[in-house]
Amino acid sequence: MRHPKSWTAIGGSRADGVVRLSIEEGEMEKATYSEEQGRQLAAQRCRSWGYDSAEAFGGTTSQCVRYGGVIVPCSLTRYTREYQCTSNAANRNPQQNQPDSVQELRPVN
Repeated sequence: MRHPKSWTAIGGSRADGVVRLSIEEGEMEKATYSEEQGRQLAAQRCRSWGYDSAEAFGGTTSQCVRYGGVIVPCSLTRYTREYQCTSNAANRNPQQNQPDSVQELRPVN
C-alpha cells in the first residue's frame, strides 16, 4: 500500500550551509514523497540562515532504525537526503563577507 510522506528536517549546519532531511518508512509501507516538498523545506531553512535557496547533493541514504520486522529484518527505515544552501552572488551585500571594522569610541560631550 502506498503512503504519502513528507520530508522532515532532522539536522544540518548553518556554518556549512547544509540541511539534512529525512522520511521514515515502515516495514509494510511503500512510501511516496515529493521531491519539490523536500527542496522547498530545505530552501526555507536555508533562507532562515541568510542563504537564497537549496540544492540537493549526493544521493539518498537509507538506514535501518528499528530491527525485528516480520517479513524483512528491518521494521523501520530512514531515508536521508542532504541539501546545500546556495546564494546568488549578485544579490549579496558587498559588505557581507568583509571582516568587521574597528571603530574608535569617543566620549559624547
